[in-house]
Amino acid sequence: MRRVTNLCIPALALLAITSLGCSAREKSICDKLITCEGGNDKDKDACVDSWIQNTQVYEAYKCGDAYSKYLDCVEASSICSNGKLKNDSCSAQSQAAITCINAASAYGIK
Repeated sequence: MRRVTNLCIPALALLAITSLGCSAREKSICDKLITCEGGNDKDKDACVDSWIQNTQVYEAYKCGDAYSKYLDCVEASSICSNGKLKNDSCSAQSQAAITCINAASAYGIK
């Protein structure tokens, strides 16, 4: 029984850290996506996790500000059109974030 407890503590700590990284902005974007395109709670959780992971990558390359501006735009301007969430007005912010990470990385984003 002690071994199980020892394994649970790190898992709970990881869950707590992951939860702290979750912002309302990522949840809002995923709420819009699920409302528009459909899905369940697991789909929403995967969506939020994906946005958070992207945020962490951009922050690791010191491009968090550019990516944050992109997220702000996506949250504010995304619209549902024919069952697809569109954020066409965010291309400048997206390109700025991609340019930043490409400059900081030896591999870049393709």
